[in-house]
Amino acid sequence: MNAIEGFVNFGCIATGILQILSLSFHESIWKQYNGWLRTITSPIPSEETVKFVIQEEFFHNFRSFKYTVIYRIIMSKIKKPKNIRLPMAA
Repeated sequence: MNAIEGFVNFGCIATGILQILSLSFHESIWKQYNGWLRTITSPIPSEETVKFVIQEEFFHNFRSFKYTVIYRIIMSKIKKPKNIRLPMAA
């Protein structure tokens, strides 16, 4: 039960952070947004739009984080390919 409550709480916190960013930085979010919307119904972007902008910014700037701790942690989790030599078939 604690795992479910933790999952829901983290989801609520993440949504709240996206809403705060949307309200505080709506102009710069719309400038950075390069997606397509049929109509823009509000000057305040949705949580999905904010998530998209943050995701794109992080993706394009990920290599500049090369010397940070989080980058080293992520790269240490990547599985290295094993050079297994298979026996030759006759």
